[in-house]
Amino acid sequence: MTDANRNGTRPTEGTEDEVHTITDDMLVIIPVRNLVLFPGTVVPVAINRDRSLAAAQEAVRNNRKLGFLLQHDPDLQAPTGSDLYQTGTVANIVRYVTGADGTHHLVVQGERRFRVLDWQNGLPYMVARVEFISDPVNVSADTRNSIPRFPSLAVEIFYHVAIGLSMDVAVVQAYGTGMKSAEYLSIHVASL
Repeated sequence: MTDANRNGTRPTEGTEDEVHTITDDMLVIIPVRNLVLFPGTVVPVAINRDRSLAAAQEAVRNNRKLGFLLQHDPDLQAPTGSDLYQTGTVANIVRYVTGADGTHHLVVQGERRFRVLDWQNGLPYMVARVEFISDPVNVSADTRNSIPRFPSLAVEIFYHVAIGLSMDVAVVQAYGTGMKSAEYLSIHVASL
């Protein structure tokens, strides 16, 4: 007997499909506009919508990964599952920053791709049951060895920019006084 039946009320339509816990085959989803996240990349993401803020805070609170899906129409303010592409990227939250002006930012690193199987209801943010997509990747040893150095540097730079520092100051703060400018950083990154 459900709580609704015990209380003498009828459950609302769709209640049986509502989710109140997130299982391993589900992801908290953040819809994004004009951003495609790829596995292995580190990017800053501004959080501007209440549902996305709730999703990000849930993920940080419970050490969850997030799923990022691109919207079909970037002007849509409150997208639903049908308004999103069904293939996206799972990301680990590297840093969560609240700026001095109250804006919320994530720095995330893409991990692997996923496909939405179905949408779940009952939580204040988007949740989807997903299947993870294996990507066979042939990466050279030189590339694989250089990758770990860049994400931590990029995260520090994004963090310093998010809290209001100029790009040049952020680069120096993140890399140390040996880094002379953002232009120098771009040359250094291109050489990896």
